Amino acid sequence: MKRLLTTTAAALTFSLAVTGCGIASDDSAASVDGTDISFETVADLASAEEIVAATQGGLVSAGEGTTGSGTRRTALTQLVQIVAAEQWIENHGGFTDADRAAGKSGRQESNSESFGDLTERYFTTAAALERIATEATDGSEDEARASLYSLLGPALGDTFCLEAVQVDVADAGAFDKLVGENGSVPEVEEGGLSFIPFTDGEQCYTSLSLTGYLDPIRNAPIGTWYHETVTLQGETFALFVKKGSQNAGGLDDPATVELLDAVAAQPTQVVSLFQYAAMAEADITVDPRLGRWDAIVSAITPPLVPRLPVTANAAADDVDLESLLGSMQ
Repeated sequence: MKRLLTTTAAALTFSLAVTGCGIASDDSAASVDGTDISFETVADLASAEEIVAATQGGLVSAGEGTTGSGTRRTALTQLVQIVAAEQWIENHGGFTDADRAAGKSGRQESNSESFGDLTERYFTTAAALERIATEATDGSEDEARASLYSLLGPALGDTFCLEAVQVDVADAGAFDKLVGENGSVPEVEEGGLSFIPFTDGEQCYTSLSLTGYLDPIRNAPIGTWYHETVTLQGETFALFVKKGSQNAGGLDDPATVELLDAVAAQPTQVVSLFQYAAMAEADITVDPRLGRWDAIVSAITPPLVPRLPVTANAAADDVDLESLLGSMQ
């Protein structure tokens, strides 16, 4: 159940020509904490050959009232992510001359100008996050823990102590009858049902560790089994939860401390969590004609509208832009 949502390094991809004013509301493809990203900006980025090749082209949203395509959603996702990351960095000390130098160097070493100054923004932001991660973990265990908490606190959320089990949707009714209100999982095993334990008895986790499962966990009453149908990464199942407690996290909370210590030991995970924190703390809105912001996957998903038939490649909306940059070097 300790499933950390970590965005890819593509979260540090591109930000260009975005402003907080001067853009009419009907020209705004998305807004990140009041900073608008224009449709023109999205279209310019979506036309880059690397984006087009990666999404394999093809109109994927032709319904009336929509303007979304795989390439545009890919482009807008990267723009939203980079704007959120830049604002998070500005809120935590800002960029340094060394960060900017790294950005210029990264652009010079790349072999393509398809993204123009966006490549420089990518490397500048990546350097800044790596620097902040190094500074946060460069000290004693207690110092690293306190520093990380000051940076990640809002994203860590509450702590839940719970027992959780994944059950096939078709078996949910039978599982519910066998487990009752307070039955134990071993008793259910004797009933012959197939299931996947998410915990070893009751265990405690921060909200950040439970990304993707939070709605049913929050909705569950204290002390009795509760279940909801969950769809995550294309898989649908019934999540059964017996929640023992829900408390605010903090440096005196064992689950929070455990997570922070585990993160501090893995520098790449620190950067990933900073990226996630940037998304979690930002107020992100997207023009519904392009799609919806999905906070679980930190990406733009297709609009909820009737659609014309699409090509087999139309689902390839999510692209690792770090790979795109790698192909340029």
